[in-house]
Amino acid sequence: MIRNQIYLEKKQLNKLKELSYNNNKNVSQIIREIINKELFKDIKSKQSGQWALSIVKEAQKKNIKAPKDLASNTDEYLYK
Repeated sequence: MIRNQIYLEKKQLNKLKELSYNNNKNVSQIIREIINKELFKDIKSKQSGQWALSIVKEAQKKNIKAPKDLASNTDEYLYK
């Protein structure tokens, strides 16, 4: 890791300390988690969207048809 210094407003630091205490982590860990969540959120959403699209395309290739009530009865189909 690379050490860096930033300036925070007092309310920002107070909130980070609160999160740190509530999650039993140090402030640095909380900051890294927040940064990672923000920086990489687009990548995760694109990857999950591509995964879902690949399943749909594979089902179309194999001519698999889903039940018409699948969206409203998902639990019934998943947990039978």
